[in-house]
Amino acid sequence: MIQIQDENGLSLWPEQLIVSITPAYPNRLCVTCADGTVGYMPHPIPPDWPSSTEYQPEPHWGLLRTPDALLWDGSQLCLQSLEEATQNLFQAGRHLWLHPRRIRRVSKQSGGLLLLTDEGTELVITPHWSQQVLKALHIPYLPDAPSGPFLRDYPFELARASAAVLRQHFADPNTLIANLIWQQLVYHQSGIHKGYGTSPRGFWYVPGAATLARLGSISAHQAEMIYYRLLVKLIDDDRLFGYRDLGFADPGADSREIGTHHPGILLVIEKTDLAKTGVAAARHFGLSWHITGGISRLFTAEFCAYALQQAGQQSLRTLIFGDYDPGGRVNGRAIVAHLDRFGTPTPAGPEFLIDASAFTEEELELFSHPLSQDDERVQKWLQETGGIHGQPNGIHADWLQPPERLLPLIEAKLSLAAPAAPPADSAP
Repeated sequence: MIQIQDENGLSLWPEQLIVSITPAYPNRLCVTCADGTVGYMPHPIPPDWPSSTEYQPEPHWGLLRTPDALLWDGSQLCLQSLEEATQNLFQAGRHLWLHPRRIRRVSKQSGGLLLLTDEGTELVITPHWSQQVLKALHIPYLPDAPSGPFLRDYPFELARASAAVLRQHFADPNTLIANLIWQQLVYHQSGIHKGYGTSPRGFWYVPGAATLARLGSISAHQAEMIYYRLLVKLIDDDRLFGYRDLGFADPGADSREIGTHHPGILLVIEKTDLAKTGVAAARHFGLSWHITGGISRLFTAEFCAYALQQAGQQSLRTLIFGDYDPGGRVNGRAIVAHLDRFGTPTPAGPEFLIDASAFTEEELELFSHPLSQDDERVQKWLQETGGIHGQPNGIHADWLQPPERLLPLIEAKLSLAAPAAPPADSAP
């Protein structure tokens, strides 16, 4: 029996019902079954693969013992003895025996198992018998059913499929969008270029928007929002691949630079309005720098992380030059998390350069501003930082004038050893 993972979980197939097995990304085998089911197995083709291609099904999926008789498939009278009838079966309950080649699907249910036979009969296995059943079916552990869209290879280009074909294969836009992204991954890894967009937004325009429009069912705006959420989920939450793996282009070296003297210390510049000041300060000390242009984006952070790795940096100190407010804190934690996602961790966490002590009392009086009471982040920020004189007020880093005032703030950090890592509950 061949075990494969498909869109509904784990399924079992006799070798004679396997139509094809082909290599698939990444390092797995794509299996197509006789009824059209497509799934994947991570293991090599078994060495004892049968030479016969003709499938001869067993006459019964199992035997049930009742107080009065033995019943094949729970209904047909069995005239054999229990010992004779169960010779090729395995016990799945106190009064139940099954044939392994008639079981097509195994899933978890209420602490036990739910089995599905090849002709659709559902069989509930109690927790007491579950491990014995899994052992009999040669299943070392039972994976959960996919929690998101099932990703599989298609023998045609989804972006050029007709509306009828898309509706035949995709019941919802989530699965179509996820498989558009997955197909681009496979194309790029195979060296196939279809002319799709090379940025998150560009890929939505080509091929995303037109393909989803043919599927219908939701508006273009709804489809676009689903696309961005799924892209982040597949890359950040599930960590299946990165933007570079999709063939997306570097958003531009203008947003970063590797330091000449301290390449492992990264100055993160929150806003483009702070870029001139931040870049000049970073170059003064020979630090690396990266402009997030607002809250850090996973897309640009990935290319920054790989640039740092190519320069030999495996871990960092990260100095944050941004506003003294909840958004500035979020950006600092986000960039650290994003760099860590792509293999360039900051053990000590973000080190914030700007706080109330960076300004004079007159500047705090003139230029600070009350934070929105509707912002749910304010109370936590106030507890962490103390705000300004204990009040929920913030101040923009732009008021640090003249720009040279940033230099002693960085110098103070450089004169200190890297601080200890923050407690786990301070992570974003």
